[in-house]
Amino acid sequence: PAADSKQAAANRLRPAGSDLLSSSMGAPSTTSHVPLEIGCKLLCRWRDDQYWMCEVIERRQNIETNEWQYYVHYLSFNRRMDEWVGIERFDLGAQETTGADGKKVTRNIKRKFDESHHAEEEGELDPITLKEHEEATKVKNINRIAFGKYEMNTWYFSPFPKEYANCDTLYWCEYDLSYFARREHLERYVRTRCKRFHPPGDEIFRQGEMAVFEIDSRQERVFCENLCLLAKLFLDHKTLYYDVQPFLFYVICVCDEQGAHMVGYFSKERVSQEEFNLACIITLPCYQRRGYGKFMIAISYELSKREKKLGTSNRHFHLSGHSPNSGWSVGV
Repeated sequence: PAADSKQAAANRLRPAGSDLLSSSMGAPSTTSHVPLEIGCKLLCRWRDDQYWMCEVIERRQNIETNEWQYYVHYLSFNRRMDEWVGIERFDLGAQETTGADGKKVTRNIKRKFDESHHAEEEGELDPITLKEHEEATKVKNINRIAFGKYEMNTWYFSPFPKEYANCDTLYWCEYDLSYFARREHLERYVRTRCKRFHPPGDEIFRQGEMAVFEIDSRQERVFCENLCLLAKLFLDHKTLYYDVQPFLFYVICVCDEQGAHMVGYFSKERVSQEEFNLACIITLPCYQRRGYGKFMIAISYELSKREKKLGTSNRHFHLSGHSPNSGWSVGV
């Protein structure tokens, strides 16, 4: 009985998932560390090879290799820098449980991370809603996307269907915004089923290689829903995904002999009592810092002028990809 109680006590002290770490043949485990606890704070090596204080948000174990991975939030950085890392990235001798902030962000690093993120303010959500939102979206479900000739790391969670919940890379048709879990599925779709090599809707502007397409969400609901899901990967507090019918969407493209390649879009309410001319605006990361944001703001004001409206942006509108202050002078 005494031996049984000792064995029971030992079993209670085994880390979560430790039953997966050894085989019935007695082979040595490939995992040599006790899993880190969710909520612990410690230093983690980032992409600049410097160590920054982070918090472990979630953890998972690879059932094939038995290795643990940890989803971490760097306390000095925006949530879009959160990522999955292996145990080798941590300085285990510097584990912190008191919540210290760790290293300070230098001026250049802070500018690099935050300059294109001005409009992701939390003021549009009350504290309770904000807490619920961050809890529901704390772990990115898609790590990167392939879009045309580019691959981009994502920034935030986006509510894709459950079958895509753990898809590391999502492959997009850049013309009609169909998406796939595997590259070969996308290639087969483009080769056999994709018949249009530009966004749906009416082309309302063309100058040189630049084109603007106006899409009516009542006629192209699926395209507009997929556009919102794509945008949410790069916008933290975008809360509208499926109720797209009250909005018109304007997709900006760069055209060549292969087709019209989307660089970004903006949306506006179909009927706005306040005469807002912008609800959401985003430039895809691969096209940022090239002036497309200013161009979209200018187009939105031109549309307002043609409707004989003054036009102003919704104070809670969503923006990603450029500084909000630099573009307003274009409209003024």
